[in-house]
Amino acid sequence: HPAARAPETRLHRTPIPAARSERRGSPVITRVASSVKSRYARAADEPGLSSDTRAAIYLSGAWERYRAGDLTAAREMLTSAYSLRKDLDLDPSRYDAAFRRLAESVRSGRNRPS
Repeated sequence: HPAARAPETRLHRTPIPAARSERRGSPVITRVASSVKSRYARAADEPGLSSDTRAAIYLSGAWERYRAGDLTAAREMLTSAYSLRKDLDLDPSRYDAAFRRLAESVRSGRNRPS
């Protein structure tokens, strides 16, 4: 009887993969970088934050840009972070060696592209 066949129609409705939103093309990197940078800058400019907290926000922004391959923005945000706090703790379990070297070169003022 027809009631037994009804459930089959449900099998054909496949959900739209959620991963699609992440697979954007790469538009002009500078435009992306400045929007990301300003997002972190806005977060860091919230009233009432300590300079340590602000520095941590810039550090996480720098890490995000570094992983996205945008070393220029990463370097700028590290500069902001170190201007707020000279002794940032770059935990080796969180940040890779190349990023820590980049941060060290920014901190010590050797701010040239490698």
